[in-house]
Amino acid sequence: MDSSGERSFGQDPTEGILKFLAIAVTVVAVAVLLWPFLVNSGMIMKAHDILFQLVFTRQFSSAFLDGQFPIRYVDTYYPGTGVPQFNFYPPGFYYLYLIPKLFGLPNLAAFNFISSLLWLSSGFFMYLFSRKHFGVLGGLTSALLYVFAPYHILQYYVRASMAEFTAISLAPGIFWALNSYWEKQKGRYFFATTIIFGAFSLSHVLTTAIFGPVIVLFQIFLLLKYRSKKIFISSSVSLLFGFLISSFFVLPSIFETKYTQSQGTFTGAGSYHLHFVCPLQIFSNKWDYGPSLPGCEDQMSFQIGVVHWILLIICIGLLINFLIRKGKFEFVHWLLISSGIGLVISIFMMFDISSFVWEKLPYFGYFQFPWRYLTLIIFCTSVVGGGIFLFIKNSVQRLLTYLAIVILVIAFYSGYLHPAYYIPENIINYNNQNFLKGLEKDVGDHEIIHKSVPSGLYYKDVTKVLPKSFVVPSSEVEVFSGKATFYKTDLKANYKVYGINAQEDSLLRFYTNYFPGWQVYMDGQKTPFSFKNEYGFIDVSVPKGNHEVVLSFEDTPIRKAGNLISLFSFFTALFVAFFMEKKMRVKERDFTIA
Repeated sequence: MDSSGERSFGQDPTEGILKFLAIAVTVVAVAVLLWPFLVNSGMIMKAHDILFQLVFTRQFSSAFLDGQFPIRYVDTYYPGTGVPQFNFYPPGFYYLYLIPKLFGLPNLAAFNFISSLLWLSSGFFMYLFSRKHFGVLGGLTSALLYVFAPYHILQYYVRASMAEFTAISLAPGIFWALNSYWEKQKGRYFFATTIIFGAFSLSHVLTTAIFGPVIVLFQIFLLLKYRSKKIFISSSVSLLFGFLISSFFVLPSIFETKYTQSQGTFTGAGSYHLHFVCPLQIFSNKWDYGPSLPGCEDQMSFQIGVVHWILLIICIGLLINFLIRKGKFEFVHWLLISSGIGLVISIFMMFDISSFVWEKLPYFGYFQFPWRYLTLIIFCTSVVGGGIFLFIKNSVQRLLTYLAIVILVIAFYSGYLHPAYYIPENIINYNNQNFLKGLEKDVGDHEIIHKSVPSGLYYKDVTKVLPKSFVVPSSEVEVFSGKATFYKTDLKANYKVYGINAQEDSLLRFYTNYFPGWQVYMDGQKTPFSFKNEYGFIDVSVPKGNHEVVLSFEDTPIRKAGNLISLFSFFTALFVAFFMEKKMRVKERDFTIA
């Protein structure tokens, strides 16, 4: 029997049958999770941000195929105009989406494939992490609790918040990779920590901020367990490299936000003051598909989950009983206790009694929704739930307990695994301007309304936000004065080439909204331009004659710095990991010879 309570199965036929049943119900649970993806493969789910995802996954892949990397600027409503969306919105999910897309999958199939893969990965990482502490059945229990957690399901089927969904999926991988590196000190785990934490940081900055203190505490936990300052330093470096890999996104998103008109997002209806959770909401199993509203009348669920509560209470009772009988702590018990503390703090941060903390801490307003702490809550409760197998030693009882847990998880949570309704993809007209603007109120017999497609990333204090009611120009270029004709030879989101035939000196307006990074070239030479008009469109004076005018969205100094830091961090981490692996092989070979 090992420290987690695991022991090899004997010849008792009862154990063999229960083991078979345990495998069978695990397969059933995975099938329940994946079934909606399989039977609704040609359908679009109705969820809060689904239009945003449909538009920008398509535009993101188009920008990549046009040669833009890293991807910052994408078209939105119609060709010729766009926004620096991924200069500010976390691009992690969209880079992952490119993988199946580049293998030839259609847009919706690629979206569903990477979503289901991320969901499975969240359970796999949680299993790998928890198994090290609680054994196989404990790991499987933690994994099931995590993938079926109501808040995890809500992020996909209710909110379609793919940034936060991706971060939730990757979070357990950080703890598994760190734990593995401390235990085995191999370069592959050093690099795994770097890559997973880098992808995590690129996926959702706010979730990274929520998990940051927990990762630091876990590092301290491992330091106390293994008592190695050397590994503490090197593992911290791997995390640092991971964060620095995201610099190409993080630095511009911090230092260039001042140029945007997005600050209003965090005030008014988006203020955290209006979105504290009422205590009864974390216990209620009410499920709905509406928005977060002020007060206790929210139309979406903030429950922790019935099964999560049951296992949490059981594990606390077993832990207290163990400590009373044995009178001693082991490191794995500290993991349970610290997870419980994280749970309590997270619940506190969701309630309005914590408002004084939110008001005192800088930048907390960017969180918008205190219920985002459910991300950490489902992690902590899933870990604690798997911990009950530390205290159940009899193999038959262990298997029966696991079977009961899987049945309860499926019974209580499987009913949430669907959106409000599905929309056939073939009735969607992606070229419909109202659809792209989020104003389409009747798509076939369905309603798909979305008002979050960004329209605010324009030059602050100089121009106005382009309104939803803006009339689409009949052409990307308009002659404001003089006489000229034009033809376009290349029209990408970030690079536009026009041939101009000016019969006389003319002023041309290009319907591209200015943002720092846009440059204009005429006949190969950088050309001055103006954007000080109502909506910040680019105005260029063109002399008489035939000319080639190029509008190019280029990296600013801070973007270039971010790119260099990201590249340096990736290759340095790769080199360090390779060196560690080589050193470990030499050490293992010398040990074998000795």
